[in-house]
Amino acid sequence: MAATLGPAPFKFEHALPSPWFNFNGGAGLTQIEGGSIGSNPPEVLNLDVQRILQTNQACYFQFQWSISGLILPSLNPENQWHLQVYFEQLGGGEINLGAFSHLDKDLSIVNNSTIPLTTAGTSYNQVIAFPANSVPEGIYDVVGVIRMVTPSHQPLWVAAFAEMGKVQFYKDNP
Repeated sequence: MAATLGPAPFKFEHALPSPWFNFNGGAGLTQIEGGSIGSNPPEVLNLDVQRILQTNQACYFQFQWSISGLILPSLNPENQWHLQVYFEQLGGGEINLGAFSHLDKDLSIVNNSTIPLTTAGTSYNQVIAFPANSVPEGIYDVVGVIRMVTPSHQPLWVAAFAEMGKVQFYKDNP
């Protein structure tokens, strides 16, 4: 069973108007009962009332987005999407979850296959996994961020974020 927050829509900015470039999507935070993350996480559902997650269970932040537009065939297929999740702790600053909190995704790779970037567009579904006990106890403002970057990680003209709002991670008594 999965408890899910989201999907929260991405707020985005890019330098090109439609029909040159279109960006749509959202993100959700999900806790997996039993503490493990499988290769096929459950679909993110809109259950915004659940805002309490256990620290001893795995959770993941699922990004779902799509792009389309006339400029896609001219983009460098080696560009990447840089995904990040931020947990700002209330009453105590931010926490750094290291390697768990970011991921790079090739622009031209979908479902482990290289695809041409055509004007018809591409849809992406990517997960950043947080193993059990990786998020400490506390109340956090959770935000997912996505940026298009060059192969050398220089920012390009697409930036977006999704606010998940306040979430409490608590430690359950065994």
